[in-house]
Amino acid sequence: MKWFYSDILQLILIWDDKGSIAFKIGEHQLSIDYNEEFNPPSRKFSIQPGWKGGTEPRIGWSLEL
Repeated sequence: MKWFYSDILQLILIWDDKGSIAFKIGEHQLSIDYNEEFNPPSRKFSIQPGWKGGTEPRIGWSLEL
């Protein structure tokens, strides 16, 4: 997760500890608390409108870079 926000979105890391992580976004802060019962996401793609490649019926995001 950290690489996505730091490397892909280029957000500034404020802190990173066992229970949470936070990034600076302009004058705001994005804080993420880790869930002890977290299940890693599937490596399969989500079904998305307008795209026929997805197979998993779950939430998916698309980013245009």
